[in-house]
Amino acid sequence: MATLLDRLGGDPAVEEAAERFYDKAVANRVIGPFFVGVDVSRLVHKQHVFLLPALVKGLRHNVKVSLRAAHRPFVERMGLNDTHFDTFVALFCETLTELGSRPEDVAEVAAVLDSYRRDVVCTALRPEPRISCSLVGAGVLAGVALVLFARRASKGTFPA
Repeated sequence: MATLLDRLGGDPAVEEAAERFYDKAVANRVIGPFFVGVDVSRLVHKQHVFLLPALVKGLRHNVKVSLRAAHRPFVERMGLNDTHFDTFVALFCETLTELGSRPEDVAEVAAVLDSYRRDVVCTALRPEPRISCSLVGAGVLAGVALVLFARRASKGTFPA
């Protein structure tokens, strides 16, 4: 069975997605300010290296530098929060869609990225994702909703 990484087009496709994503992120009014004065080419490389194991396993994996430690200064100095994280995920999913990824694969990527939310925004509890329809096509958003619905159903975590 093909891994998520394989279905997305492999290593070169993920690298291309990371490059295109950061072009959008830098220009975005919500998350762009986080990239002022930052070596974006270095971030592209880090994102690419980070995504490869996550997309092969589809599970959380250990990274050499703690996501929490790397993002804490942005939480403390610039107020990095769930809105910023949602925008990040939405832009990345939009980029994958533009590159021709299937909606169900894009939704799976969104779920993988969301599994790191707590570490990026440095919160104790992970809230449900709130990805904006204005940033992601309706088909992608529907796919994300289906993946999250299935995850909650399998865990029995629906509210009473």
